[in-house]
Parts: sequence; structure tokens; C-alpha cells
Amino acid sequence: MSGTNSSSEKDRLINTINKKGFFLEEKAYSLLEKLKNPLSTTDTLKKNYLPKIYNYHNPNDRIEMDLVFVKNRTHLVIECKKTDCSWVFPKSLIDSDNVSYIYETDKGLKTILVKDENLKIIRSEPMEIITEKGKFVDEGYKFLKIQAREQSQKTIQKAVNQVLKQVKIWRHEKTSKPQYYFFLPIILTNAPLLFLDYNNDHINEDSNLINYNSLTPVNCIVYNYPEILNWPNTDNEEPIKSIFIVNINYFSKFLEWALELDALTLLGSRKVVNKKSIQS
Repeated sequence: MSGTNSSSEKDRLINTINKKGFFLEEKAYSLLEKLKNPLSTTDTLKKNYLPKIYNYHNPNDRIEMDLVFVKNRTHLVIECKKTDCSWVFPKSLIDSDNVSYIYETDKGLKTILVKDENLKIIRSEPMEIITEKGKFVDEGYKFLKIQAREQSQKTIQKAVNQVLKQVKIWRHEKTSKPQYYFFLPIILTNAPLLFLDYNNDHINEDSNLINYNSLTPVNCIVYNYPEILNWPNTDNEEPIKSIFIVNINYFSKFLEWALELDALTLLGSRKVVNKKSIQS
């Protein structure tokens, strides 16, 4: 009997701890650690990093970065979010085919606009929807009771704002800024990611969705978010920045793709053989 109680207590403790995002960060850190070259003087891996200069000058606006990883010319700034929900990403009917990669130039940070039909790209507001064992709650009753309408975007939107702010701050941390360095804002999550495909005629006169083509699980989504970060020494900063939202089960494959990014390749000045795809 005591053994059963002990097992039950252990399960309850584990289930409670797993509500937190700690082990999502630990898992991601272990994957990044395998890619870090211990002999490299440029490879960098930081967990729960506190930018000292920023936090010193802004004590009321404390910033902590979950994970930062630098390899070659790519800087990954990663915000981890654990949730019991699924994340639904409605298709954008406009401006849905360009990725805005952030990179360093001799005139400050810029964006490269790259068209890639292999990527799922959105501009529409993503939504958190409560699910049980991967299925939507019947009739949406539990969703409506637990999560008010304005709350359905809150977690994702907060993460988007955080990771873009962290990219700006991390860029200030770098004393050396060679050209063509990439800065990738990433939201890493355990949430199932679902791409909602629909047409304009699926929206009725009352502006309600009445049908859709498909709701497809995806490993990664590119969220094009309008935000001015006031980058220093940058003329005519483009407002659209691409945030990569990635499921943890796909993170290793995503890293293979991300660490091959190269400005000359994306601009078409260099040909790539056996180019990796972000979607599989």
C-alpha cells in the first residue's frame, strides 16, 4: 500500500514539475551542446543569460534570455514556451510568401526578403487553443470557460515581443559585428503546431470563418511580425521581422537547416547543392 502511495506521489510531483518550462530548456540546451565545438573560440552557448549592461541600465525592465547559441555566422536567440495548448496559425491571405531574415551589414542590421514556397509563412495572429490529448475540447466549452478571447493570443504574442527585444539586446552585446552575421529569433515549444488553410470565400458577411480547406500539423512556422526595434546605425529599418516557431521534436532538424544560412546564398550570389528544407 505504501508503495502505491509512493508511486502516486511521485507521479503527481512529476506531472506538476512538467507544467513548468524548465525541462524544455534543458532538452534544448543538450541538443545545442552537441553542436558546440569545444575548440572553437567563436562558438557560444548560454542558458538563462542576463545581459549585464542592459539590466544595469534598465533595472525595472529585467531581461533574461532562455538560450543563446552562436555558431559560425548564425546567432540563435531562443525563447522557450511550454503549454498544454495547441497553437493554430491561420493562413495569411496577403504578404505570405517572403521571409525577412535579420542580418548584419556595414550599415547596421537589415532584413533580406526571401521568397520560399517550402515554408509555411503567416502574418495573421496565431492562437492558443486548449486541447486534451491533441484533440480540441468538445464544443469549445472548456476553452471559453478557461481562456477568454483576448487571452488566446497572449502567450504567443508575449513570446514574440520578448524574443525580438532579446535579439536587439544581444546584438548590443557583440563588440565585433562582421558583415553577414545572421540573428534568428526562435520560439521553441512543446505545443502541437497547426496550419489553418482557408480561402477568402470561407469568411461570411459577418466576418466569421464558416469553413476551411485543411488544418495541417507542421514542425515549424514562420511568423512575419511588424515591429520597429530602433536599431542603431540602421537607415530605413524594415518593420517586418520573421520569427521561427519550432516544435521541440523537430529542433535538431531545424538546427541543421538554420546553421547553413548564408547571406550570399539567400541573395542568389552563391549556389547551394543539396539544400536542406525547413519542412519535412
